[in-house]
Amino acid sequence: MRIPSALPACAALLAACSLAGCAKNLAPKDWLPLAIDAQSDGHGGWISLRVQGATPRMVHQGELLAVSADSIFVLEDSTCVGLPTAQVADATLMGYDSNKGLVGLWTAAGTLSTASHGWGLVLSAPVWLITGITSTAAQSRAPRLRFKSANWQQARAFARFPQGFPQGLDRSSLRPKNPPFGSGRASRRGRER
Repeated sequence: MRIPSALPACAALLAACSLAGCAKNLAPKDWLPLAIDAQSDGHGGWISLRVQGATPRMVHQGELLAVSADSIFVLEDSTCVGLPTAQVADATLMGYDSNKGLVGLWTAAGTLSTASHGWGLVLSAPVWLITGITSTAAQSRAPRLRFKSANWQQARAFARFPQGFPQGLDRSSLRPKNPPFGSGRASRRGRER
């Protein structure tokens, strides 16, 4: 049976539109662990903080180390930077790698599989696309938290030191996390074998 000629063009258009709905990962490539690994990873999430009133717009990015009653501590490169919460205009925190690419691959595979449905693909392909695009966009936003208020308690769960810095810790001794050789997923797969 012949596939309607407009269907591939519509599928490509919908796939392109779906990319606009996905949340951008602010962390360096392969820096964030997968959700299952984040539970036991000893490092904090990746945070991007925008400072109020700074001209030009000043942004601090790095690993979230700790949140105190009046300050947020971020590891930028190899430097611990403390920012008063009153000076932070807004912040975006990525707690873990959403692995949205895998959901996108399942969407693509499912949509392609509808070619075996004959004319039934007119119904099944849009269902795969709508469901898959929605799921991919939702998955990309799952680990993303935005802060615009003074309530930073939720961010503590994603800090390297959720209870605050240990007494006597030399903050200059803190080092950034090195991403694993290759992909974070490859290192996880190696441990599962």
